[in-house]
Amino acid sequence: MKLRQKSLYLVVFLILTMMLVACSSKETGNASNTTSQDAESTVEGSGSSNGPTSLTIMGGTTPGGTGDLVATIGENAARIAFPNAAIRKTPGGTTEVVTKVEKGEVEIGYGLPPSNYEAFHGIGLYNGEKHENIRFVLALNDPSYITILALESSGINSLEDLKGKRIGIGDGRTLTSIAAKEILKAAGLTDDIMKKSGGGILTGDWGEQYRMLGDGQLDAVISGAQHPMTAITEMSATKKVKLVPFEEAVLKKVIEKAKWYITEMPANTYDWQKESYLTIAVASHLITNKEVPEDWIYEFTKAFWENQEKVVWPVKQSWNGIDYSKDALIGNDDIIPIHPGAEKYYKEVGLLP
Repeated sequence: MKLRQKSLYLVVFLILTMMLVACSSKETGNASNTTSQDAESTVEGSGSSNGPTSLTIMGGTTPGGTGDLVATIGENAARIAFPNAAIRKTPGGTTEVVTKVEKGEVEIGYGLPPSNYEAFHGIGLYNGEKHENIRFVLALNDPSYITILALESSGINSLEDLKGKRIGIGDGRTLTSIAAKEILKAAGLTDDIMKKSGGGILTGDWGEQYRMLGDGQLDAVISGAQHPMTAITEMSATKKVKLVPFEEAVLKKVIEKAKWYITEMPANTYDWQKESYLTIAVASHLITNKEVPEDWIYEFTKAFWENQEKVVWPVKQSWNGIDYSKDALIGNDDIIPIHPGAEKYYKEVGLLP
């Protein structure tokens, strides 16, 4: 009897032990599955295996303007490079963008060589505040030309004729508006002289200022953009307009202080513009902060240049079909350092030794 009871107790003990082992294995398996699922979820939430979960591109203050268009192509490249990331494009003037990038508040921004140079070295507009964290990513060599537009009936045929006139120079935060003031100053038209002569130098939205020009509220508008510019094309469809010529001596004074270059906007850029137009220009750049991971900028740069038909060509008709990659480094010879991620890509494709 006692032997039978002992055998029964042993059987019960063995059954309980097996049940406990089975439960323990199940919990361990569940924990392992949960960990695996969490890991998969983390990877899925990233733009790539090592990419960002979110990324901001900043540039442009006027829809359809140069900064806005270049920021748009940056956005297009980011969406290809990081398909699962939250990509956001936000507006900002050139000087504002450089400072935001410097502080790490945006990952990629629209910049121009003169502004980038002054910011990095802490001179000019950035006097005493060096922006040494900014880095070059790429250039789009569709020059932004400075133009002065007036109505054909205005009687304005030279820079001297602008004295006493109401001149729009666009958003005061942009490099173009700063260049516009330098041009007027080099021509002897300072703020004080303009006011005393009954004129004025006015800031504001370029689109609105072109409308004001057409309505007679302004006498001329100075702007910088890649041409043909939508606002000028639309205005010239209903108004007879002309480009006010620059004097080369004035332009030489301007480029002594800034990283612009003297060039000519080709004839027939607009159907009413029969001759080339002497002016100053600059290439558009995208910049980043030195702390943005190397692999992020490498993937972004690669996506940009190897998908131009999706990134660049659809944004502007005049860009369609043009391979800009050969000039990816133009205008950055002595401006700011190249980000290691971009440098890695340019070495791979032979643009850097």
